[in-house]
Amino acid sequence: MRKLALPTALLACASLALAACGGGGSSSTSAATSTTSTTTQAAGGGGKAQTVAVSAKSGSALAYQQKTLQAKAGNINFQFANPQSLAHNFCIESSSGQQFGCSGTIASSSDSLAANLKPGTYTYYCNVDSHRAAGMEGTLTVK
Repeated sequence: MRKLALPTALLACASLALAACGGGGSSSTSAATSTTSTTTQAAGGGGKAQTVAVSAKSGSALAYQQKTLQAKAGNINFQFANPQSLAHNFCIESSSGQQFGCSGTIASSSDSLAANLKPGTYTYYCNVDSHRAAGMEGTLTVK
Protein backbone atom coordinates (compact mmCIF):
# COMPACT_ATOMS: atom_id res chain seq x y z
CA MET A 1 0.00 0.00 0.00
CA ARG A 2 2.90 2.32 0.80
CA LYS A 3 4.25 1.87 -2.76
CA LEU A 4 1.08 3.47 -4.18
CA ALA A 5 1.18 6.54 -1.93
CA LEU A 6 3.94 8.41 -3.81
CA PRO A 7 2.55 7.85 -7.36
CA THR A 8 -0.95 8.77 -6.15
CA ALA A 9 0.33 11.97 -4.52
CA LEU A 10 2.29 12.91 -7.67
CA LEU A 11 -0.78 12.32 -9.85
CA ALA A 12 -2.90 14.50 -7.55
CA CYS A 13 -0.31 17.32 -7.65
CA ALA A 14 -0.08 17.14 -11.45
CA SER A 15 -3.87 17.29 -11.74
CA LEU A 16 -4.04 20.36 -9.51
CA ALA A 17 -1.26 22.07 -11.47
CA LEU A 18 -3.07 21.45 -14.77
CA ALA A 19 -6.38 22.68 -13.35
CA ALA A 20 -4.73 25.88 -12.14
CA CYS A 21 -3.46 26.61 -15.66
CA GLY A 22 -6.80 26.45 -17.45
CA GLY A 23 -9.85 28.52 -18.08
CA GLY A 24 -8.89 32.17 -17.65
CA GLY A 25 -10.64 34.92 -19.59
CA SER A 26 -9.08 36.82 -22.50
CA SER A 27 -6.85 39.71 -21.62
CA SER A 28 -4.64 42.01 -23.60
CA THR A 29 -1.95 41.66 -20.93
CA SER A 30 -1.35 37.91 -21.26
CA ALA A 31 2.04 36.54 -20.40
CA ALA A 32 4.24 35.20 -23.17
CA THR A 33 3.64 31.47 -23.06
CA SER A 34 3.11 28.71 -25.54
CA THR A 35 -0.10 26.75 -25.12
CA THR A 36 -2.19 24.53 -27.32
CA SER A 37 -5.91 25.02 -27.88
CA THR A 38 -7.84 22.35 -29.72
CA THR A 39 -11.34 22.60 -31.13
CA THR A 40 -12.77 19.99 -33.46
CA GLN A 41 -15.98 20.22 -35.45
CA ALA A 42 -17.60 17.47 -37.50
CA ALA A 43 -16.59 17.66 -41.14
CA GLY A 44 -15.62 15.66 -44.17
CA GLY A 45 -12.14 14.34 -44.63
CA GLY A 46 -9.92 12.76 -42.10
CA GLY A 47 -6.52 11.24 -41.71
CA LYS A 48 -3.36 13.11 -40.86
CA ALA A 49 -3.78 16.81 -40.06
CA GLN A 50 -2.20 19.35 -42.37
CA THR A 51 -0.37 22.32 -40.89
CA VAL A 52 -1.12 25.92 -41.86
CA ALA A 53 1.14 28.70 -40.55
CA VAL A 54 -0.22 32.17 -39.75
CA SER A 55 1.39 35.06 -37.90
CA ALA A 56 0.70 38.54 -36.62
CA LYS A 57 2.69 41.27 -38.37
CA SER A 58 5.85 42.48 -36.68
CA GLY A 59 5.83 45.87 -35.00
CA SER A 60 2.60 47.18 -33.55
CA ALA A 61 0.23 46.66 -36.50
CA LEU A 62 -3.17 45.17 -35.75
CA ALA A 63 -2.94 42.76 -38.69
CA TYR A 64 -1.94 39.25 -39.68
CA GLN A 65 1.01 38.77 -42.01
CA GLN A 66 -1.28 36.73 -44.31
CA LYS A 67 -4.54 38.28 -45.60
CA THR A 68 -5.68 34.94 -47.09
CA LEU A 69 -5.05 31.29 -46.23
CA GLN A 70 -5.91 28.09 -48.10
CA ALA A 71 -6.27 24.54 -46.82
CA LYS A 72 -7.72 21.17 -47.80
CA ALA A 73 -10.90 20.00 -46.06
CA GLY A 74 -10.38 17.82 -43.02
CA ASN A 75 -8.10 18.05 -40.01
CA ILE A 76 -6.11 21.28 -40.00
CA ASN A 77 -3.55 22.36 -37.42
CA PHE A 78 -3.12 26.15 -37.48
CA GLN A 79 0.24 27.27 -36.08
CA PHE A 80 -0.14 30.87 -34.90
CA ALA A 81 2.97 32.97 -34.16
CA ASN A 82 2.80 36.39 -32.55
CA PRO A 83 6.14 38.26 -32.59
CA GLN A 84 4.59 41.32 -30.92
CA SER A 85 4.61 42.18 -27.22
CA LEU A 86 0.93 43.11 -27.71
CA ALA A 87 -1.32 40.09 -27.08
CA HIS A 88 -3.23 38.54 -30.00
CA ASN A 89 -5.01 35.29 -30.81
CA PHE A 90 -6.29 33.41 -33.87
CA CYS A 91 -10.00 32.54 -34.13
CA ILE A 92 -11.99 30.92 -36.96
CA GLU A 93 -15.67 31.35 -37.83
CA SER A 94 -17.83 30.18 -40.74
CA SER A 95 -19.65 32.50 -43.13
CA SER A 96 -22.77 31.96 -40.99
CA GLY A 97 -20.94 33.15 -37.86
CA GLN A 98 -20.36 29.74 -36.25
CA GLN A 99 -17.14 29.90 -34.24
CA PHE A 100 -14.78 26.95 -34.65
CA GLY A 101 -12.41 27.94 -31.88
CA CYS A 102 -9.58 30.26 -30.89
CA SER A 103 -5.94 29.79 -30.07
CA GLY A 104 -4.69 31.02 -26.75
CA THR A 105 -4.15 34.76 -26.36
CA ILE A 106 -0.39 35.21 -26.54
CA ALA A 107 2.36 37.82 -26.80
CA SER A 108 5.86 37.19 -28.17
CA SER A 109 5.07 33.50 -28.50
CA SER A 110 3.25 30.87 -30.54
CA ASP A 111 0.21 28.65 -30.14
CA SER A 112 -1.88 26.28 -32.21
CA LEU A 113 -5.52 25.61 -33.01
CA ALA A 114 -6.79 22.33 -34.45
CA ALA A 115 -10.03 22.20 -36.41
CA ASN A 116 -11.80 19.76 -38.71
CA LEU A 117 -13.29 21.93 -41.47
CA LYS A 118 -15.56 21.28 -44.46
CA PRO A 119 -15.01 22.98 -47.83
CA GLY A 120 -16.07 26.62 -47.68
CA THR A 121 -15.03 30.15 -46.89
CA TYR A 122 -14.16 31.07 -43.31
CA THR A 123 -12.99 34.22 -41.57
CA TYR A 124 -10.07 34.23 -39.18
CA TYR A 125 -9.63 37.10 -36.75
CA CYS A 126 -8.23 38.31 -33.44
CA ASN A 127 -10.92 38.67 -30.77
CA VAL A 128 -8.74 40.61 -28.32
CA ASP A 129 -10.30 43.98 -27.49
CA SER A 130 -11.19 45.79 -30.75
CA HIS A 131 -8.43 44.23 -32.89
CA ARG A 132 -10.91 42.67 -35.34
CA ALA A 133 -12.75 45.97 -35.82
CA ALA A 134 -9.37 47.58 -36.50
CA GLY A 135 -8.81 45.13 -39.38
CA MET A 136 -7.10 42.13 -37.80
CA GLU A 137 -8.86 39.48 -39.86
CA GLY A 138 -8.44 37.49 -43.05
CA THR A 139 -10.11 34.91 -45.29
CA LEU A 140 -9.55 31.15 -45.12
CA THR A 141 -10.62 29.09 -48.14
CA VAL A 142 -11.03 25.36 -47.51
CA LYS A 143 -11.29 23.13 -50.62
